[in-house]
Amino acid sequence: MPKIRNLRSAEAGTLIGDIARVKRAVKDLAANVIHVFAAGISVTGGVSTDTLTASGLAQLNGGVNIAGAGITGGLSADTLTVSGSAHLNGGASIAGATITGGAGVTGGLATDSLTASGSATVTGDVTANGQVNSAGSPLMSQPSYGYVVTTSYKATWQDGVTYQFGYSPSTSEVKVGLAAMTAADAAKFLALTPYWGRYVWDDPAAPLKVFFLAEQVQAAGFGADVAPIVEGEPLEMMTPDGLPVIGNDGNPVVIPVGQAYSINYSQLVVPLMALAQAQDARITTLERYVQELATKTGTTLS
Repeated sequence: MPKIRNLRSAEAGTLIGDIARVKRAVKDLAANVIHVFAAGISVTGGVSTDTLTASGLAQLNGGVNIAGAGITGGLSADTLTVSGSAHLNGGASIAGATITGGAGVTGGLATDSLTASGSATVTGDVTANGQVNSAGSPLMSQPSYGYVVTTSYKATWQDGVTYQFGYSPSTSEVKVGLAAMTAADAAKFLALTPYWGRYVWDDPAAPLKVFFLAEQVQAAGFGADVAPIVEGEPLEMMTPDGLPVIGNDGNPVVIPVGQAYSINYSQLVVPLMALAQAQDARITTLERYVQELATKTGTTLS
């Protein structure tokens, strides 16, 4: 009998150990892989999983940390963190989303904040209540250029410090220290040489463009509002693809600090107008002088 009791104790210990291992396996499985089918998923707390698949609606009211997410229905979440790729074929409403891989959304996407270090492809509409930042690459929208603006068109400017888009007001309500531009100031314009030419990236057969040179505009005495200068550190010019712009000397273009690199052509309209007014005033004076001289000499002007 003692031997039997000892055997049964060993069996009981083995069974307890097996149960503990099964519990750990179930816990690990729940933590690493969650498959949700047509009924959808509703989670009030947090979810940490390698994959999440939902063919219905996924309502995740807590935090979500997923290596890869595939959702055919809709997604409603306070926070969504995906270190892999996220495929959301329905609509997605997220208060905050961080995606390290790529994000593909077929429906609509509404979010307070979205950070994707990979690529984000949205077939539907994107509505962002916060800011949309493009730190690494320029914002591009080729289809937008296909629309003809016929009424109430407005110029858009980009702030040189914050890089936000907006408009530049011209009302007297926001301007102080106004002084009429003199003829001497306007004469700076005459120091500029107009050029025909092309950019280094243009096709040799492309139509010629008209230019001023930023260096000459700066040398003529125009300020950084007309010819913006490089500040902080040298400017390495890059193409939209992130490649260095190669100059006419065969080397990457690097503009040193303090040197003008662009021209705000709209700011040249004001000195051009001042120059035209100065020349008009001079012509009027000369015409009056000629008329007086003609009267004294009895000369008839044709």
